[in-house]
Amino acid sequence: CFECGKSFTTSSGLKQHQHIHSSVKPFKCEVCFKAYTQFSNLCRHKRMHANCRQHLKCVECGQYFTSTTTFNKHKKFSKDKYSCKYCGKNFPRSANLTRHLRTHTGEQPYKCKFCERSFSISSNLQRHVRNIHNKEKPFRCLQCERCFGQQTNLERHIKKHKLGTSIFNSNNLNVTFKE
Repeated sequence: CFECGKSFTTSSGLKQHQHIHSSVKPFKCEVCFKAYTQFSNLCRHKRMHANCRQHLKCVECGQYFTSTTTFNKHKKFSKDKYSCKYCGKNFPRSANLTRHLRTHTGEQPYKCKFCERSFSISSNLQRHVRNIHNKEKPFRCLQCERCFGQQTNLERHIKKHKLGTSIFNSNNLNVTFKE
């Protein structure tokens, strides 16, 4: 971890730990809406609601809910929808829900065979391999012939041409782009 120097054996462990240093609190209590940086802290917190919990059961799917808000949201969107058990967000396909659940769990099942990186989405792994390991740069600037691994990086670069922005090239020489 760049912030505190703590080491982790997996990139997903590091990613989850880094929430502690930021304001990101992805794990929310459905009863009182208190948020936590770690899933384990949310689980510990939920135990205090054990006696006051409302057990609302959906007769359609059998799922239990701890607040009327999430239960009503579930009822509204439950027709052929997939609902997140952590935040109640609904998705049209199970694959969308599976991908979303990883934002709560920190799971990164797609491992790079060339390095230690892991990803929660397979397309992110594919892009990583193309750009980092295969050094592919298929996006070319038509004005200066510079190549980029991602479309977004090319678009950002093109804006510099349009703005006449000064940047430093690889030789640390100041270059001003002009149309």
